[in-house]
Amino acid sequence: MQPAPAPTATATPAAPVPTDPFQAFLAGVGLPADAVDAADAAAMMHKMGLAFREAVGGLRELLELRAFLKSEFRIEHTLLRAKENNPLKFSANLDGTLAVLIGRRVTGFMDAPEAVRESLRDIKAHEVALISGMKTVVSDVLEQLAPETVKADVGASMLPQVHKARCWEKYEQVHQRLVGEQSSGPPLGAQFSAAYTKQFRNL
Repeated sequence: MQPAPAPTATATPAAPVPTDPFQAFLAGVGLPADAVDAADAAAMMHKMGLAFREAVGGLRELLELRAFLKSEFRIEHTLLRAKENNPLKFSANLDGTLAVLIGRRVTGFMDAPEAVRESLRDIKAHEVALISGMKTVVSDVLEQLAPETVKADVGASMLPQVHKARCWEKYEQVHQRLVGEQSSGPPLGAQFSAAYTKQFRNL
């Protein structure tokens, strides 16, 4: 006797969007229809509009700071694509971003919820990758300035007093080189970029 086939899971149909704009807003937020007095609808919608503008502006600034850091360390940037571009990344200004997020669907851009989700995901990944890059650079600097490293570079075939003086000279040379590298970018910048990129891609 053949076993009965497993029941096929059926997707739960999405709830219809209310025709009333205020009720549609509450449904999108996930609140019940009676969460806010209808008499306060206009004032509440205006307040939420102000909050939305602040939130979108803040997201744009965080993404711009992320792009600036990637440019400083020559890390690969997000490129404009033929479709599914994020308006939070590729609009000229805040008003342009809001027009794409709220207005009619613009060809080549994501819907608002998807754009916000991707932006938050990228910012979270950026923070983790940033920490990874910083830890890599700090570890490398500490290793180069470690007493054992300096002593090994100097060697030990000399009088103790001379050896100590040579070690100090070597330390000064390494420190000066690291300061110069910080001004010019690589190789510490290259190490940061490599660690950042590796961590970001693994998230």
